[in-house]
Amino acid sequence: MPDFLLRNLDPDLRRTLEARAEMHGRSLAAEIRAILEESARYSRADFLDFLDTWQAEDDWPDLGDPTALIREDRDR
Repeated sequence: MPDFLLRNLDPDLRRTLEARAEMHGRSLAAEIRAILEESARYSRADFLDFLDTWQAEDDWPDLGDPTALIREDRDR
């Protein structure tokens, strides 16, 4: 499996990652792998689903057809 080196890591971030690794019972390397795997797992479709859910929960106003809004603005 390929390796990579992460340079210039903020010491506070390293301490945070080490604490998180200890909390999960993993090594620092295993914790970083888990974080990377989790963050890479989400696709664009997952993100759009999240936005749809967020919009529904926050009761955003329906602004209508954006094309009509643009046309209205241009006509002014």
